[in-house]
Amino acid sequence: MKLFLANIIMLAHLLLTLWFFLGTFAAIKYKKLRLPITLTLAAVIGIWQILGYCPFTVWESDLRLQAGHPIALSQSSFIQYYLNNWFHFFVEQKILDYGSYALLGVLFILDIDLWFRKKS
Repeated sequence: MKLFLANIIMLAHLLLTLWFFLGTFAAIKYKKLRLPITLTLAAVIGIWQILGYCPFTVWESDLRLQAGHPIALSQSSFIQYYLNNWFHFFVEQKILDYGSYALLGVLFILDIDLWFRKKS
């Protein structure tokens, strides 16, 4: 059961990550997506800053450990771990962090642009 829950958390985490990366590009064309994507990304980055980690990563790692299937997820980030294990592609954590902040910045700029266009 714990392994099943860990897989559900991993899937939710993956979908949330895809929401940010793919959604940012979709938000350029579909303006109604901009605010929801920006708010969820800002909330996630805020949680990272407050807690110092991503709760999904910790929950998945703890559940896998309790299920007897430990992985080195707690020693890296979700994206870093799975990029390396699924695609054998290693990315430094700082690059992932800066990329997340850059995505948030792009989304904020798109939101400001949309807001000003509505005003005029």
